[in-house]
Amino acid sequence: MKKTQISALISITCMVLWATPGSAAEIRWARGTADGNFIGNFTDPANWDGGVVPGIADRARVDRSQTEMTLDSTIVVNDFLWGVDEEPQTFNFLAGADVTTVDNFIAGLNRGLINLNVDEGASINVGNNFLLGTLTTCCGGLTLFDSDITATVSGDIVVTDTMIMGNAFDGTPILTDVLLDVTSTGTVTANNIAFSPPGPGGD
Repeated sequence: MKKTQISALISITCMVLWATPGSAAEIRWARGTADGNFIGNFTDPANWDGGVVPGIADRARVDRSQTEMTLDSTIVVNDFLWGVDEEPQTFNFLAGADVTTVDNFIAGLNRGLINLNVDEGASINVGNNFLLGTLTTCCGGLTLFDSDITATVSGDIVVTDTMIMGNAFDGTPILTDVLLDVTSTGTVTANNIAFSPPGPGGD
């Protein structure tokens, strides 16, 4: 093998390792201020601890109440943790938002009152699972109760693996109130879609 080929192979291998879920650094949305009430754009460094916008190797975590985040550009992160510790939180994917997660998209890790608004012209591509009000052992997630998580989709969502609503990841029922509202212009595509079992849960 030529030296140039070996160098290229090493470079590609490093890129893949750098982007793997196990190496994700967690960056929090504006934890450093007194009131914790944040309205702003995902791509503004001032809205993130340390002034660093999460990138492909990072986990973007939002655990501040009254958060209203705007996403309107091309964004690639390792994964999202939304609905952590405090509520309510709102996320607006505007036309022009092209958002990709290498791993999971989790809305409502352990808190509810989450609103996801995916406008026409916006797209979300999830490399693994899309969890809405779903118990997961990832990242300290706890059982949700009466979570009130609403996703209004007028754009496009593509999930490589499974979209799960109002149900534990291992299939154990949990009490959550999750609404997925796909409008006439919206599409949701997934390898598998799992809803809550009968009783209070996903709609």
